[in-house]
Amino acid sequence: MNIFRPRSGQVLRRVYVEEQPKRSGQVMLITVLALSGTLLGATAIAGYLMLNQVRQTTDTVNSTKAVFAADAGIEWRLYKFFKVDGEVCQDCPAGGACPAPALTNNATFTTTCTSSTASTTQTVDIQSKGLSNNSARAFDLTFSRQVPATTTPP
Repeated sequence: MNIFRPRSGQVLRRVYVEEQPKRSGQVMLITVLALSGTLLGATAIAGYLMLNQVRQTTDTVNSTKAVFAADAGIEWRLYKFFKVDGEVCQDCPAGGACPAPALTNNATFTTTCTSSTASTTQTVDIQSKGLSNNSARAFDLTFSRQVPATTTPP
């Protein structure tokens, strides 16, 4: 049997080595949490960007509806000016017989017509505003024409 015995004059020292706790599980947990946080952040940003694109596409559709509604308002007001009102800007009386046509895409429009005459020139300004959900688009049409001179019978 070999037993280590100190020789005379030797001092035995016991060195205690403290065992360090194992940290490999903690490092892995921190790594998983960091990667999960990064993926969650990237996914959230990608989702936000997609949401903005969907909103923009929806707004484009509503904007297009509003443009066509404003155009329909100009056409309706021109028809009314030349065919119904005898080439004079007249608004319909409340509950009158000239309601604006209803559009099938749920868009609406409002129009105004103003006219001014200077000597033999009449200037007509027609404004139309088309609305669809939160989008509004407007057109303004101005034209001038020569007004025929009126003759009075003798």
